[in-house]
This record gives sequence, structure tokens and C-alpha cells, in this order.
Amino acid sequence: MKVLLTHVEDDWTEFPNDETRVFADTEKGFSAAMDFVQASIPWEEKHMKMYYKDCTNKISLETRALLKHTLNEDDSISSFDCEERFPAKFYFCIRRTDVEEG
Repeated sequence: MKVLLTHVEDDWTEFPNDETRVFADTEKGFSAAMDFVQASIPWEEKHMKMYYKDCTNKISLETRALLKHTLNEDDSISSFDCEERFPAKFYFCIRRTDVEEG
């Protein structure tokens, strides 16, 4: 069975994140994986305006469509495939992989 292995990490000093979740390899699963990624982007409005100008905590619909297409072609996408700039060295990766049912 194929799944979407989704990993997020950042270097947010107070609250660093390094988490992996598994989602179904379906349209709904991809959407849930992208929602998880977006919810994981570190964000504190005042801090971001001061230190991380031109960064965002949103992934545009255009980028989501591009990522979906890339995932279908390459079985892997990451924050490097996004045009958006994220704060705090935020990184994500979604990889299509096989798992054994059981």
C-alpha cells in the first residue's frame, strides 16, 4: 500500500519541530499532508515582521498544484520546490512510499 510520509522540521529556538506523519496516498490525504505542513510553519507575527521579512506561513494554491504535479512525477517533494520563503529554516518533505499492510 502506498502512503505519503510527511516530515517537517525547523530551528525555531523556543519550540523546535521535528515531526513525521503518515497520510493516505489519495487526493484527501495529499490535502491533509499539505495542511499539516502549513500548520507546522513557525509563526509569531511581531517576530516575523522584525526578523523574517518576505517570509510567509501560507502555501499558495498555485504552489500546492505544482507540488501535487511534482509528487506525481517524482514521488517526492520538499520545501525546495516552493516559491514561498519560510522562516526559521523551516523544511518539509513529502515522499510517496510503500508500506506493508498487516
